[in-house]
Amino acid sequence: MQISNSLQDYLKIIFDLTKQKKFARIKDISKIKNVSMPSVTEAMRKLSKLGLIEYHAYEIIQLTEKGKGLAHYIFNIHHFLTRFLTDILNLKPEKAESEACKLEHSLDIETLERMVLLYQYLTSCPKVDHSLVKDFKECLASCERKNKMPDICRDCFVKTRFPHYVKQGTVKHVLLKDMKPGEKGNIVMIGPHLEMRKNILKKGIFPGNEIEMIREDREIKSFIVNVDGYNTSVTSNEACIIEVEVGSQKEQS
Repeated sequence: MQISNSLQDYLKIIFDLTKQKKFARIKDISKIKNVSMPSVTEAMRKLSKLGLIEYHAYEIIQLTEKGKGLAHYIFNIHHFLTRFLTDILNLKPEKAESEACKLEHSLDIETLERMVLLYQYLTSCPKVDHSLVKDFKECLASCERKNKMPDICRDCFVKTRFPHYVKQGTVKHVLLKDMKPGEKGNIVMIGPHLEMRKNILKKGIFPGNEIEMIREDREIKSFIVNVDGYNTSVTSNEACIIEVEVGSQKEQS
């Protein structure tokens, strides 16, 4: 569903408020968005007509199931872009937040998918030494200080390592399809099938999200999962290309 940038912002605010307080009110939205209460009321009427929220004058605001899905997608685009800008480009949190707000409304799904691939490549690809991002940040810092560039910044690309191992064997990576009900982890990779990866992203599922396996629905060949507090489904094929980091040193000891 295509809605205006302003209404997308309202949905994102409502989604965030309901995660914190279980509901949203006009005055809270007005304060966060820094607009008048009548402006918020008019926006709520529009969202209600679109079937995205349940709203009656002077009552609390709640997202419909349709609204939850769209808000979840918008909310997680914003948080992925914020992570990308801070983790990869080393922007300050406040700057990353404001830039993510601009980007989230204008990026085509193909551009977003390429950014996801780059994030995964730099943070999780087994062919990349993950000190690369750290070295890049040190190079940025040296340029900002206008000091002599350190040796480590002269050779950003380092040797590849294979086979891949995770944190000296203390944490394991599994495919989503192999997770047990109640098992939790963090998504580290989505790939390699292009169209399936796009469909997964459209569901608001990104690398860095916490994910919990709820159950398998064999009738429709899918898995029901909880992604950062929101229940959604992925097909059996999609579950075969989502890599999840589960386990910890504490659990293994």
